[in-house]
Amino acid sequence: MADRNLVGAPVPSAPHWHPLWAVFRAVTAHPRKVLCLWAVLLAGCAALIPLLQKDSSPDAYIPPEHPAVLLRQQTDQMFGLYDPVVVLIDTKKPGGIFNPQTLNLVQWYTKQFASVENIDASRISSLFTVSGIQGKEDGLEVAPFVTDVPQTEAGLAALRDAVMDFPLHLGTLVSRDGSATVIAAPITDPKAGGRVYHALMALTSRAPIHGEDVHVAGEAVLGEYLGEYLDKDAARINPVVVLIIAGVLLASYRTWRGVFLPGLSAVFGVAVALGAMGGLRVPFTILTNVLPANVLALGVAYGIHILREYYEQTATPPGPRLRETVVNVMMTMRRPIIYATLTDMVGFLVLCVTTHLPPMKMMGFFAALGIAATLLSTLLAIPAALVLLRVRPSPAFHRELRDGQHWDRWAHMMSLLGNVVLRHPKAVIAVCVLVSAYGVYGAGHLEVNDDRAGHFHASEPIYQANDAINRLMDGTIGVDIVVDTGEPEGLFRPENLRRIEALQEHLKTIPHVSGSISIVDYLKQLNRAMNGGNPEAFVVPDSEELTAQYVLTYSFSGDAPLGQVADSEYRIANVHALCNTGLFTEIDKIKIEIDRYLATEFATPDLTVRVSGRLNVYYAWMQRLEFSHFLGALLALVTVWVMTTIGFRTWVAGFYCVIPVLATLLAVYAVMGLTGIWLGIGTSAFASIAVGITVNFAIHELDRILHLTRRQGMSLEDALRAMYASTGRAVLFNFLCVFLGITTLTLSQLPPLQWFGILLATALLVGFVTSIVLLPALLLVFRPRFLLPVCARKETAA
Repeated sequence: MADRNLVGAPVPSAPHWHPLWAVFRAVTAHPRKVLCLWAVLLAGCAALIPLLQKDSSPDAYIPPEHPAVLLRQQTDQMFGLYDPVVVLIDTKKPGGIFNPQTLNLVQWYTKQFASVENIDASRISSLFTVSGIQGKEDGLEVAPFVTDVPQTEAGLAALRDAVMDFPLHLGTLVSRDGSATVIAAPITDPKAGGRVYHALMALTSRAPIHGEDVHVAGEAVLGEYLGEYLDKDAARINPVVVLIIAGVLLASYRTWRGVFLPGLSAVFGVAVALGAMGGLRVPFTILTNVLPANVLALGVAYGIHILREYYEQTATPPGPRLRETVVNVMMTMRRPIIYATLTDMVGFLVLCVTTHLPPMKMMGFFAALGIAATLLSTLLAIPAALVLLRVRPSPAFHRELRDGQHWDRWAHMMSLLGNVVLRHPKAVIAVCVLVSAYGVYGAGHLEVNDDRAGHFHASEPIYQANDAINRLMDGTIGVDIVVDTGEPEGLFRPENLRRIEALQEHLKTIPHVSGSISIVDYLKQLNRAMNGGNPEAFVVPDSEELTAQYVLTYSFSGDAPLGQVADSEYRIANVHALCNTGLFTEIDKIKIEIDRYLATEFATPDLTVRVSGRLNVYYAWMQRLEFSHFLGALLALVTVWVMTTIGFRTWVAGFYCVIPVLATLLAVYAVMGLTGIWLGIGTSAFASIAVGITVNFAIHELDRILHLTRRQGMSLEDALRAMYASTGRAVLFNFLCVFLGITTLTLSQLPPLQWFGILLATALLVGFVTSIVLLPALLLVFRPRFLLPVCARKETAA
């Protein structure tokens, strides 16, 4: 056992007392206790992971106390509104639904809906349950359009005339050309959307279809369908991340400890992050789905650099005792490892400060927590394990000895790259400046946009169903305009009704607002019915008394649909409009135009008007997205510059670290602008994260260069050559781990996560290239004073 403790070439004498030196001494003195405590913490955190719960609903993206959310909840409760599950039957020809086969299909679905668990059977809407309004000698007849399928041409024609001549349901129950119709109902359990969707899809597989296209959709099932994607992504991506990272780690040092020590430290970080989320009941969303891959990919990088130093110090004939070697390794690497970790954490923590989206805040906080836990494991568990393990040199450091460096093919490759930079530093800078200028041009084409339906691929049935409803019906995104007259029965006043009618007419002029319904539409239909069905009588009643009479007569019919367009006192009206697009750029225009119209036409003291509905919530999602994104990037840059300035004790060194990061951001913005990738919910987090991650390469390189020039007195050129062959090699594998780990996000079934993975991987690639070529080139051309040895700087100053 004695020879096991004699390793490595002579190392520098013990440093002056430092808090971490004392920590490393204690850890290496009691390694088994440290590892036992580490294992207990790992097991405890892992035990909490099964408590994680998913939340893929649209309301998860905005704080529950946000005014838009509260207003929508109040509106839904007041008017009995809900997000339905919808079956759309499309015959693909005008008037096509009015045939016995299709009507039989509608009737079949109407009956089958009632048997599906978690569907409210009492509120099913279809041609066989929704009522029409007709006048009679003794009052009104309010009855379903059809109870049995007509078998004659005359019966079918009468049904077609009755439905198509009833405007209240055109665009919502039946398409305006009669080619499609829907069966809709609310879900009793919001968490059962996925089960309801699959039950309806199972019905479709055995439905009596005769050439019709049948789609199942609705906001009620969209969220739960998305939740299933999260489970599939986790099952697909996480194992691939582990395998890829393990492969890179094995290639890096060709030893199993080179795989397990960094890998288990990263696993510890993931367990802490997910365990904390489970224990605190923080829901798992689309955005937090990237957390495991991020923490794993970043976490192993810290161990890679420690093992590089460890293998270099143990690659030569026996010297000091193993414990002193391990302590010296940790002290040598403490600054770049700690500062790299802190900058990684900054990239995520900035999201907690700048974004207003709860899932993004949670992703930022718990990813930072996982990275901090990985650092703790790296600083404690890895040195404890290295002390206990028998020294086995890495084959990567035994191929050949050249200029005091142990080189393998990877080090040789990095050295060749370094020679190119050393010979042509000005050319390297010029190329980088040109690429950055092109990046500025591309960034000018960046578009802020999003679409919830775009969270699915166009080939997915749920996407096709949403598209069909937007194309054939009035749309899937609702906007509610709540008008408060301030007095009971204020809605009976003709001037108030005409103002609401004018609002609906204006809504027709707004692109993508396909239709709307309000109490005005019911009163116009009642007026027509009470006047023998005369089309010219489809107008607002001209007196309060007549309106009150119509409402009273309608209430005796036993049907009460006015509850969705007016409150029980007829003081507050709801104008419910539908939009056939989910694009934020269009939603933004719609919301702005509605606000403008209301501010102009409803600016009276006797009326209060508010905009509610799903569209208003979506608008609140995206309203500050662009501002928070660029604020986050700026805050991350400034924070990273301050941290590196403190770490290297000069603002100039911090500036050199940030330059490659700036070039990286410009390049990614150029890719987004030129390829049409939106800055949206799924992609907006990449900038601050990229800043924190990509600066790590520069930190490790600059720390090594400073060590060689200021402490060992090397010339800058020699220091760069040595850096490329040693730290440059470690940075390469650091990059490969993070890059390949993040790239696995492209395996996701969700396009937003795929784009996030593509953008972050692009940032890592550009960040690695700029740090490994641009940073050394800048140092060679400008030769900053902070690289000089202390004595040389004093002489220069004198």
